[in-house]
Amino acid sequence: MANLTGAGDPAQIPVAYVTTEFFPTLRTNPAIGRAFVAGEGEPGRNDVVVLSDELWKERFGSDPGILGKPIQLDGVGHTVIGVMPPGFAFPGASVWMPLAIRFDGHNSYTRPVVGRLKPGVSRQQAQAELDTFAGRLPLGPGESRNDRLPQIIPLKDLLVANIRPSLLIFAGAVAFVLLIACANVGNLSLARAAGRGQEMTVRSTLGANRSRLVRQLLVESALVSLIGGAAGILFAFWGVQALMALAPAGKVPRMEMIRIDGWVLAFTFGLSIVTGVVFGLAPAFQATRLGARESLSHGGRSTIGGHEGVRSALTVSEMALALILLTGAVLMLKSFLRLRAVNPGFSPHSVMTTTVDLPDSEYRTASQMQAFHTRTLGELSRLPGVLAAGAVDWIPL
Repeated sequence: MANLTGAGDPAQIPVAYVTTEFFPTLRTNPAIGRAFVAGEGEPGRNDVVVLSDELWKERFGSDPGILGKPIQLDGVGHTVIGVMPPGFAFPGASVWMPLAIRFDGHNSYTRPVVGRLKPGVSRQQAQAELDTFAGRLPLGPGESRNDRLPQIIPLKDLLVANIRPSLLIFAGAVAFVLLIACANVGNLSLARAAGRGQEMTVRSTLGANRSRLVRQLLVESALVSLIGGAAGILFAFWGVQALMALAPAGKVPRMEMIRIDGWVLAFTFGLSIVTGVVFGLAPAFQATRLGARESLSHGGRSTIGGHEGVRSALTVSEMALALILLTGAVLMLKSFLRLRAVNPGFSPHSVMTTTVDLPDSEYRTASQMQAFHTRTLGELSRLPGVLAAGAVDWIPL
């Protein structure tokens, strides 16, 4: 994090220090300006930055002449040399600064690395080569090889590693809700088709073949699904806004990228058409099952048995899916209540937390940081309504 000043109100923004090979590795170039070149990052040449598209628009008003202009980060002047394309924020940064790596000790090797495998190289092969390389690195005092075991993690897994199980559970719940809704609509369509037997008979008598009647009923079913999809998009738009407002900051990776775009619309309406056609087949075939002569002779009553069998199956499916979904919801609620009942060993009532990021340009030594914490804690303790204040390097809960 760094304090951005001189561009509106001061604000803390996430900063990533990267080497000159970072952007070429990701095969992404700045939309405006250039990326870092060899040598930048060395003392005297590390005062250049690349901005994210979001920061450029929000803090600098999409200024087309931003290149070459100075900005203040932690009180130090930097020159803007580029702006990244919209949507690029890896690794969750708003500003990128050049990093020069100096291998002058065992601590120099403890940095995350982003790499792209060559065509034909598997993850297992790359891991074996990395293990061999790590075995040649010098160890620090008291360290063992087990302390320096590198691990290759696919980028997608890294981005959603902490919330992947939750996302899968949520996606499964959404799939169950979709199936329940489709089964319900199919059941209602069957009930409606039972009353349209005479209509289908008349159309068949007038020359309409069965395939034409089935197509008509499928179009009607798809139209109903599209209306439902449009309503779902409307509720999803409100739901995304509520999620952005209520979700804890930093808990959902790339949450700022969640939006209703063209791909979401295409997927939603495509899925609506598919489900409308699939779950409209049974009502369509049931409504057109009997020939015109048999339907006229029986007044359409011979279709009742077939309708009832399919409707009963759909009803049972609805109940089974709803029961599975309800059971899962109850288990999750039970787990949540048990977590709330866990005793952390202290009373969390009225305990408040906050995070302070000190700029490296002003706090370079441990004594400077210690003096800041001592002064800040003393001032906090003297505030009205504050019983006590303390500092910790990691919040356990």
